[in-house]
Amino acid sequence: MAKRKPVHHRPVSPDRQVPVQARGRATISAVLIVKDEEDVLESCLESVSWADEIVVYDTGSSDSTRAIAARFTDLVVEGYWDDDFGGARNRALEHATGEWVLSIDADEVFVGEPSALRARLGVGGVARHVLTVRSARPVDLGPAAESIAVRVFRRRECHWVGRLHEQVVIRPGRRTNALFASVPDVQLLHSGYRQDVVDAKDKAGRNVRLAERELAAALAAGRTDNLTVLRVNLARSFVIAGRVREALDLAEEIASCGDPAPLVVVELAGTMSWLAHVNGDHAGSERWLDRWLAATDHPAWAHARRAEFSAERGDAPAVLEAVAHVPTSTLNDFGQRLERLDLSRIESWALHTLGRHDDAVDLVLAAARSGRTPSTPEVLVATFEAAGRPLEELLPLLSAESWSGLAVLAGHSSSPSGLVLLRQMRRHRPEDVTVLTCAAAWGTRMTVEEALDWSTSIRAVGLAELCPLRALATCAERDPRERVLAAAVAFTAFTDAQALPALEGALAQVLPEHEAELAELVESVAPGLLTPSA
Repeated sequence: MAKRKPVHHRPVSPDRQVPVQARGRATISAVLIVKDEEDVLESCLESVSWADEIVVYDTGSSDSTRAIAARFTDLVVEGYWDDDFGGARNRALEHATGEWVLSIDADEVFVGEPSALRARLGVGGVARHVLTVRSARPVDLGPAAESIAVRVFRRRECHWVGRLHEQVVIRPGRRTNALFASVPDVQLLHSGYRQDVVDAKDKAGRNVRLAERELAAALAAGRTDNLTVLRVNLARSFVIAGRVREALDLAEEIASCGDPAPLVVVELAGTMSWLAHVNGDHAGSERWLDRWLAATDHPAWAHARRAEFSAERGDAPAVLEAVAHVPTSTLNDFGQRLERLDLSRIESWALHTLGRHDDAVDLVLAAARSGRTPSTPEVLVATFEAAGRPLEELLPLLSAESWSGLAVLAGHSSSPSGLVLLRQMRRHRPEDVTVLTCAAAWGTRMTVEEALDWSTSIRAVGLAELCPLRALATCAERDPRERVLAAAVAFTAFTDAQALPALEGALAQVLPEHEAELAELVESVAPGLLTPSA
């Protein structure tokens, strides 16, 4: 592919149409903001080379980032950085022209079939879709983690807000469906924290060497005025480099030597308590939390952190003890607010675990009234069931965002509670597209009876392409007998011609000793399908 010169394009209105529309399908712009990403950018751009357009907004690279980007797109924008992630993403967005935007970072790779993403765009009129982001991390910092985030959205209907923890929201004045739906068939693999990537890039290693050099120079010159700051910088560099033990040891030295300022202790405690916790050092984590409490005038944040750590360890009594020290609402010196209801997920789990089921339900309902997503599907279903109270108490209280968020969590859940919750949500809102699309993600895990039930609802709102029966019939991991039955039911109940190839493929895999029994079962649900009359 010939190299193309990076160009700076004039911003366009969000209402601008795509100059050349792709026939029969919506257009997608993959949009990135980058800086010095030469080690990972090529893999990212290769993974989205199927997109109708790629926009790379560079915020000041000094390596070969722009040259690499120019091999994949003409839309390489020489931008700027102003410590505002939302602002940078919106400036990048100004150069996109696709109907839909896929927001991806340079250290992420798109995994899955693009057709699976295109098939779900805008189902039910939604303008936002969430993807699973799987983040690999260095071994010392724990296992890979999964999260869900809005990464696909209609360009003209949405934009970014937030300097740091930026989010995709509906543009002011747009009368757009505020719900969002999941795309479970694809994911973004975040490789930036993988150990081999960290080692290959060696940026963290370079930071450590610079911090060590700066500290050594200060010691050699006999300067003591800023040694604590230099040691803290080195400890931070150790953390980023994944050198956990060195980070913890140096932090202990800083806390034990001299009299570091309270703000230094609080800053260290926030990082080191977490680092010790994720590495199984319970005593070290508790020691740093105690230091935090001793150094701060705002102890609620340290108590909240202790509650979170206790919940991750499964220590319900410790959760309630810590949460008891968090007031209803409090502010720190930086104007940050913490409310006890912010901890409602873990507090309700602890109450339920300790048999206080009615208290747990009451807390969940209070959290829902405040606009929060009250808990996970697993905890909600178990808590209401144990209390002998119906989930119908909760569902009318959920905000639009909480409703959608809970449905997405249920759709991505690995527990049967996810489908139980979705079933209750459908009972409350039978034609809710978010619930139905999230339930479709369960298609390959449903029984044939469940698949028929959900397929009826999903097809009723015009989403035949998400039919769970069809998904089950084509799932190679399922027993071929189940696949045959699912295909037969899909054809009989919905005259789905696409089920017939799946039926034939599954039949070829049925063991001879099962054929007679299966034929009899299929005949009962789809008479004449396997043995048509002459």
